[in-house]
Parts: sequence; structure tokens; C-alpha cells
Amino acid sequence: ASPITSSVPTALERSSGYTNFTELISGQSGTRTDLLGRTTAVGQVFDPATTRTVTAGQVDPVTGLVANGSGFVREPFAGNMVPASRLDPNAVKLLNTYPAPNLSGVFSNYASAPNLVDTINQGDIRVDQVTGQKGQVFGRISYLREPTFIPSPFNTVAGGGAFSTGNQINDAKDDVIGWTYLISPTLVNEARGGYSRIGTSRYQPFASDLTIPGQFGIQGIPQFPNNGGLPTYNLAGLSQLGASPWLPTSETGTVVQATENLTKIAGAHSFKGGFAFQRAAISFFQPAYGRGNFTRSEEHTSELQ
Repeated sequence: ASPITSSVPTALERSSGYTNFTELISGQSGTRTDLLGRTTAVGQVFDPATTRTVTAGQVDPVTGLVANGSGFVREPFAGNMVPASRLDPNAVKLLNTYPAPNLSGVFSNYASAPNLVDTINQGDIRVDQVTGQKGQVFGRISYLREPTFIPSPFNTVAGGGAFSTGNQINDAKDDVIGWTYLISPTLVNEARGGYSRIGTSRYQPFASDLTIPGQFGIQGIPQFPNNGGLPTYNLAGLSQLGASPWLPTSETGTVVQATENLTKIAGAHSFKGGFAFQRAAISFFQPAYGRGNFTRSEEHTSELQ
């Protein structure tokens, strides 16, 4: 298990349909003062629809107060209660994908310890064959497959995991064949060929479910295989929602090589000649934001300067 602590909406925020944010004030300390000299508690939510400019030394027509500086001001929601009519139903549905808190407090109020599953399957096969009195052939096949599930903090479509979370598969394959032939007691020929492949694939949780964005009214998300799941949401005061950027990821490297050596022994001397061939290839697929990336900072509903 991997212990993780996250920040999720409080029980009160959730039960009120995200209209009651009084705990943002009671759960924090400190105050802020705006350009009209009004002091409000840290955690106060402001109405973005009331955003307006004020000029130093001039009267604000809304409040009748004289501004002590130039910039922007907003009006706070009374009692830190946001009218339900101001909320998008899809946003409420999206926030409900977070699990309910199991710890107290406004922040770091959810603890989880999901299990990591790692399985390794590997094996080698080698065959040696003597061909007559002068020849010898060998072949070897090696294979490894390691599927790993690294869980995210939330065992739902909410995700919340880093780039390393999700389903990962490591594949490795290595094939070699060799032939040695004694042309004469002083002349030996050796030929070898090989192929190796290493691949790593990593997919976010719910990668195969291409219906998730549409369930929350999120339009324009490319729907191609293994690009399922929510976009990445970075919401102020809460842990990441959705899967990490840079997923899905697929990396594959292959090498084909061949060598030919001819060895001649002449008295106390040995002479060797031959050639070597190698072809290496790498393929890489990793969209940065395959499902989109959205950031909502507190500046949208906080006090401005």
C-alpha cells in the first residue's frame, strides 16, 4: 500500500451542493483588505460578476467609498454562500467525483492507501547443436513482461494521480543465433545475428472508457484508443482531478545486429577480420495534454488588487 493524503471538498460543501463555503473562513485564519479599505477574512468568496475598476482618490459608485489605490474590487458573497443558480450543473457533477473526506479540516482531509500490483513474467530458452565434426550452432530466446498497476489517490474517475500512476507494461525480448565453423585447424569462421526489443507503455486509469468527458458535458476531447478518462483539472485548494498529462505514453526501442568474424592462426600469431552491422530504431508516442488541461486559480473568486 502507498499512503497518500489529498484535499477534497468538505462534507458541508458537498452536502450543500457547493453553495456553502463557510468552512473556508472558519478553517483558516487571517484577513485581507481591498482598495476600498474593507477587511474580509481569508477564505471569503467574492462574486466575479461584480468585478470593477476603482481609481485612487475617487469615489466607488457602488459603495460610496473612496479608493486608496487604483485597481479592481469585488463584492463578497454574503455569509460565504453562493447562490445555486450561479453554479453549472456539470461543474457540480464533476466535483462529486471526488471521494467524501475521511479526515477533518479544509485541506489534506482525505487519506488513502491503495495497493500497488507488480507482476514479473520472464524466461530464457537456449538450444545448442553440434553439426558434424566442424560446426556448432546455438540459439537463445529471452523474454520479460512486467505489468504494473500504480494506483491513483482516488479509486474513481476522479483519478488525481501523477504521471507514474495507472497501468504500465514493460516488455523486453532478446533473440540471438550463432554459428561457428572450423574450416581448418587454423581457420575458424563465426557468425552471429541478434534482435532485441524493449517497450514501455503507460496508460491512465479508465483509458479504455471514451465516454467519460461526455458524461460531464466536456466537449472537444479527442476520443481515440487509450485516451479515455477525464481531462487534467488543477483546482485551487483541491488535489488534482482527472488523469495526469503526458498519458498515454508508448516507447519502443529495437536493435537488429549481425557480425561475421574470420580468425586465422599462423604460428604464434592470430589474425581476425570481419564486419558488424547494427540498426537501432526508437518510436515514441506521448501527447502532452491528450484530454486537455484546465487550471482554475483562486483569483477567479478572490479579492483583487
